[in-house]
Amino acid sequence: MANLEPCPVCRNQPSHPIKLPCSHIFCFLCAKGAILQNPKCPLCRTNISPSFLNNPHLIQTESIPEITDLNIEYHWFYEGYDGWWLYDKQTSTEIENAFQNQEPFVELLIAGFIYVIDFEEMAQYRKEVPGKVRKIQRAKTDPKIKGIAGLKTSSFPIQI
Repeated sequence: MANLEPCPVCRNQPSHPIKLPCSHIFCFLCAKGAILQNPKCPLCRTNISPSFLNNPHLIQTESIPEITDLNIEYHWFYEGYDGWWLYDKQTSTEIENAFQNQEPFVELLIAGFIYVIDFEEMAQYRKEVPGKVRKIQRAKTDPKIKGIAGLKTSSFPIQI
């Protein structure tokens, strides 16, 4: 995998890195969270249309097996419009670790927001908006997968 500078938002190695029209590179979810709150690049303040997120310029740093190989038997999915979405590798690993440790819930930073993953209800919600709940599931596979972490399957083929 190519080594990129840390994402300016989360300071981690970019997960599903995208290049904005201004050439700055971010994790897809970090860019999505920032742009949906304020449609400007978080670094240079260049205007970025939210529609850019529908067909982002992905930087191919990972092979498809690296993207989907979570080194775990089960995968974590969240319910979206018309189907299920696979969590990104880092989030899936954090969720699985909390699940294996029999924690009742875990709080995670996703797309610039704190989300609560509630294992008793098998649901996720933004901490500051607990009324908007999405179902989650732990499964070996789901043939109706829509994409990974908000990136549609049309961005790259998904095989799990």
